[in-house]
Amino acid sequence: AQKTYDTTPTLAAAGEEARGGWKRDSSYTFSDAVSELQEFAREPVPFLMETASVDDDAVHHRAGLEARLYLHFLHSMLMLFGVTAALVTVVILPANYLGHKASWLPEGAFAQTTANGFNHPQSALLLHLLCSLFVAGMVLVVVYLMREHLLSFARGMHKSEAVVPPVQAYTVEVQGMRVLPPVTEAEVMELINSRLSGEVMSCEIAHDVTETVDEVDEQLELIQSLARYKEQFENEGVRPTMLVGPLAWIYCGERVDAIEHLQKGIRKLDEMIEKSRSKRIVGTGTAFITFKTRTAATDCVKFFNDARTSNKLSGLPSIGTGPKDLCRNPAVWEVKMAPKPQDVCWRNLRYSHFQQTMLSVVGFLCLLLILTFVVTPLFFIQVFLSIEEITESEISDKPVPHHAAMFQPKRLSGGWLANFVVSLLTPASILVINFFIMPALVKWAVRYFGHRTNSGIRSSSFALIFFFMLTNLLFIPALSLGSLEELVEITGWVPVDKILASVVLYGSAGVFFIDYVAQSALIATAFFFVYHTTSPKIHNWASGGSGDKLYWEFDYAYFYSSLLSVIAIALMFVVTVPLLLPFVFLCLYTRYYTDKWQLITAHSIRNPDPSPERTASSVFVGLVLVTALAQAAFGAWLGLQGCNHLALWAWGAAVGLVVVVS
Repeated sequence: AQKTYDTTPTLAAAGEEARGGWKRDSSYTFSDAVSELQEFAREPVPFLMETASVDDDAVHHRAGLEARLYLHFLHSMLMLFGVTAALVTVVILPANYLGHKASWLPEGAFAQTTANGFNHPQSALLLHLLCSLFVAGMVLVVVYLMREHLLSFARGMHKSEAVVPPVQAYTVEVQGMRVLPPVTEAEVMELINSRLSGEVMSCEIAHDVTETVDEVDEQLELIQSLARYKEQFENEGVRPTMLVGPLAWIYCGERVDAIEHLQKGIRKLDEMIEKSRSKRIVGTGTAFITFKTRTAATDCVKFFNDARTSNKLSGLPSIGTGPKDLCRNPAVWEVKMAPKPQDVCWRNLRYSHFQQTMLSVVGFLCLLLILTFVVTPLFFIQVFLSIEEITESEISDKPVPHHAAMFQPKRLSGGWLANFVVSLLTPASILVINFFIMPALVKWAVRYFGHRTNSGIRSSSFALIFFFMLTNLLFIPALSLGSLEELVEITGWVPVDKILASVVLYGSAGVFFIDYVAQSALIATAFFFVYHTTSPKIHNWASGGSGDKLYWEFDYAYFYSSLLSVIAIALMFVVTVPLLLPFVFLCLYTRYYTDKWQLITAHSIRNPDPSPERTASSVFVGLVLVTALAQAAFGAWLGLQGCNHLALWAWGAAVGLVVVVS
């Protein structure tokens, strides 16, 4: 079914050809890579000019549609926060610094630049509310424009896209059919011809051959490894060896002859494959039906989408668990337009929608448990380092927090070393968790969630990575800026609006988030630039010039999440910490040029996202939801300042944004 249905050509060949002058020279050595970095350090302007001169169409042909959509999103956010940074720097920052502040607020400190501690907050914070609402409105406008840009590609209306009806516009996917024995093509054709006689072009039944495919893939990997070891033996004249055993990946195990071991494994897999092929065929309950016209395809969805109604009208499909019944369960029966052929995750067609939902829920809970053990030690280190006791009154309903110690630099029991850990290593550690540990766990786990499409896997990866990034970044550090006693009080009885207010209150009482954004802009960008500049050259140098070119697959789910996390910080503290916005703009600026350079030089398009519109749409939804969360937190913070009338406007904006998303 995969071979028959997948009839659309890929853009891999065109992309490699369009890469043109950006192809890597395989004769480069490690010293050449070092020289290239030194040259960039001396003259970065040519790099920036060359990268900036590549237009959207060139990016599209070199790296695919998903690269174009990603860079368009990044460029739109760069423009938005460029304007926002200028606005808050010119308007909000002077208003914060020159306003009449309470006597307990430290003079000449960072707290003076924030929106905390006004003597008359009802009048002083009106300007901040107007600015916050303006930013929320601008986010909606930008999302609308990005959505229209996205839809122009989805509809084939963009000038760079040929308006050719895709194969999935004529194809219908039927789910929930009999699995054992699997349905036949004749049974499906009987169902369709009862309403749409003569309209079917082809009908393909998808069988469950996952076990055989896994064994064939494993054997193919062994064959490739065997070829490499044989080549090594011919070049060196010495029989190569390898480590085997459960701990071989950490260089612990028995050392055996590599060629003999691999040959034995290949023969064993031959026997397993033959045994798997002799088993009785099991169906996935899925069929792909291609029609001659698009009208016939949509009519099929209309006629047969409800199994019970169709059965009452024509007696088809037959419902039951017998060997002749077509529909095994009306609850899992579904007839819909098929996804793109290259978007189908064939091994997961065996899972029903209910099974996929249960796998996703269990996988999410496992991730939550694992990441709790990863993040919690870092969190409690910061909590226990603080010797300051924050009392219950600081999170009560009083108009102004009256303890000046909250806005003073934290006094730590460990002296300068503890201060160094909290002020520098804590943001860096969370950066490492968000950049490496958590995304790797999510990418590994989401493969077992049972998604029926590859774009669904990528969209789920984005949603999970962004959720954990936002939780690790906003709520855990903000709540850990107090003491352990306060944490217990907050999580035990304080309402949600007070928790949101605490995020804004304690997040604006220090420079933690400025540290994080600055490190994200400089350290992370520098790391990726150096790594992806030197890795292909080091790979070629280590292989003596005979290794294959090393291309890097751009992980859009991760990079969308990391960008949206920084944007979430900006939206959460856009008026309370105006000094943060220039650093956010710097982060977006550096990421735009670094990511664009990577996409047009080192990005591999061998495994493109068949439906990048799905992930991009999820990003737009996430951006509006984050804006709604920021408005709700700002409204809760206004309520804590005693500005209940102003808070109603912020809460209303949050509700309006949620309505827009729905």
